[in-house]
Amino acid sequence: MNDTLRDPATVPPDHLGTVGKLTDGSTFVKFERNLNHSVDKVWAAITDPNQRECWFPGFTLELALGGHFEIWFGGECDGPAHMTGTVTELDPPKLLQCGSMRYELKATEQGCHLTFTDVVQYSPAELNGKILNSILGGWHHHTDLLETYLAGREVDQSMPELDYAKVAIPGRD
Repeated sequence: MNDTLRDPATVPPDHLGTVGKLTDGSTFVKFERNLNHSVDKVWAAITDPNQRECWFPGFTLELALGGHFEIWFGGECDGPAHMTGTVTELDPPKLLQCGSMRYELKATEQGCHLTFTDVVQYSPAELNGKILNSILGGWHHHTDLLETYLAGREVDQSMPELDYAKVAIPGRD
């Protein structure tokens, strides 16, 4: 990953992600990336435990409908450091829903389009700018690490998360 992407002013707008509301009032974050890799290659990076460990250590997954998943976030975390749940949707190699997280892959002429969404697990009263910025920064970080891994470059887990307090994000109040 290019180190200049850590500077919010240099991040391409299509890498920043967006914030939205569901009909029930829940907040979600969404990241979309056009990747120069096949759907099968990206699917394997997300679902194969040996590959996933390279870019998202702490994420274990039983790849089956109803399968169990766990995520342990490392380092300092403003939100919950541990998430657990079940796989609620699975349509290989194009859809994986683990609890509130959703990976969607669509083939393109250049490779594939990845859409990652996560429904924020805070009530509207609990959700504040600092927490939302932390969630955006964390998922941006993991999406960047996935891209780095797919490109065959060394994945640096210590790469700092983008400071979303310094970035104008569509949909964020």
